[in-house]
Amino acid sequence: MTLVLRLSDVWGQLGGDVIIGSMRLYATDDVTSVRIGDRSVPLEAEPTASLAVVLADSSIWEMELKAFFGGEYIRKMLHQSSRQSQLAALRPYQHGLTPVVLVHGTASSPGRWGE
Repeated sequence: MTLVLRLSDVWGQLGGDVIIGSMRLYATDDVTSVRIGDRSVPLEAEPTASLAVVLADSSIWEMELKAFFGGEYIRKMLHQSSRQSQLAALRPYQHGLTPVVLVHGTASSPGRWGE
């Protein structure tokens, strides 16, 4: 997602106490650029920031060690959950593109794909 702030008549508003504008949120999968004045400006997005916050939690790394050295974590999770395994896509399917499934290895977790 990218947030675009549009300010109207900035130079005219600078002397006042309030500057009025509007904000619009764009899904970067759908929109790659916006018109600002007479120019097309590309939208920027940094999807790794949210991933870094999630991976900073040590429980992900603890999970893979517990699963490797005895599997107690996995047994506990299987007893607590009645959900079936499932694949989840980061983006909606696009016709013509081939989905790729990555599988992590021994003593690993999905967190290893963060890099």
